[in-house]
Amino acid sequence: MKSMFQIVMDCGKGLQDEIEKLCQLKQAVDIKEVGTLFTTNVIGSCAFGLECNCCNCFKNPNNEFRHYSRKFFEGGIGSVLRTTLTLSFPSICKKLGVIVFPKETTKFYMDVIQNIIDFREKNDVKRNDFVQLLLNIKNGATPNGASFTFDEIAAQAFVFFLGGFETSSSTMTFAFYEMAKNQEIQDKVREEIRRVVAKYDGKITYDGIIEMTYMG
Repeated sequence: MKSMFQIVMDCGKGLQDEIEKLCQLKQAVDIKEVGTLFTTNVIGSCAFGLECNCCNCFKNPNNEFRHYSRKFFEGGIGSVLRTTLTLSFPSICKKLGVIVFPKETTKFYMDVIQNIIDFREKNDVKRNDFVQLLLNIKNGATPNGASFTFDEIAAQAFVFFLGGFETSSSTMTFAFYEMAKNQEIQDKVREEIRRVVAKYDGKITYDGIIEMTYMG
């Protein structure tokens, strides 16, 4: 995560700009949607290797990446049952050809990953993100010489996405709500940030974030 910290910070600038814009409107804010858009930006950039401006959901809430991320969590009771069966009886479901996610959605993300990998390998481009870590393993650039196939890289990116999307956006939603409703909590968070940032020459750093125990 430390290697991807600057990517998260770049996405955070978009979140800051969006919140400032919403505050000027002086209207009720759907903070869950704000958290979801930010999480989509971060995961798109960290897990799928997209630049923040390519999948910027604040500037374009209906871009393809956001559109298909919604589809991942749609489907109702049928999708829940398929997911439960797949997790409980993976070998049987594989033989039966049980599909958890829509083919269109899966194809979109597979294509994104394939295009990113092809571009980086063709142009010798490297970036401090999750895709690069997986590419290093794929190419055997690890101490133990381990390797990944394309399908394994795609699967790891999906796990990153599924594991971090809803959990992160929900946590942000509750945190924002609590600070909005409780001024004393907001003041404590602000004071902690000011105190820690002062130790790091006025900059937000990975180590500084770790020190913010109250906010964390």
